[in-house]
Amino acid sequence: MILPERKSPLSSASSWGPPTHELRSGDRGELRVVVRDGRRAAPRDLEPYGGGNIVDLPALKWLARQAAPRVWISDGHVTGCGDISTAAIEKRCKEICAEAGIVRVPDAAGAVKALSAAR
Repeated sequence: MILPERKSPLSSASSWGPPTHELRSGDRGELRVVVRDGRRAAPRDLEPYGGGNIVDLPALKWLARQAAPRVWISDGHVTGCGDISTAAIEKRCKEICAEAGIVRVPDAAGAVKALSAAR
């Protein structure tokens, strides 16, 4: 859901995780593109997420195909179905980040710093 009402300095941005109503099952997640082509979605159009990750691997594959710089705000813990982490998921996510030049930062301030350094 992208609305052309607000400008953003980013070319694209996304968020991902399980929808609030899926928290108990842990078998479904979604990636939401919240900025595209310098336009961002209005806050009123974004339903809050619950907790957990679930779709880290496919979301990082998506991020790897986006234009650089690529910044991932995360604690670095990755999970799959059931919101469970495995050594294989962790290894593959680290490989994707290394191959695509994805920089992981812990918070929004880190993202600002990483994006500023990339200019």
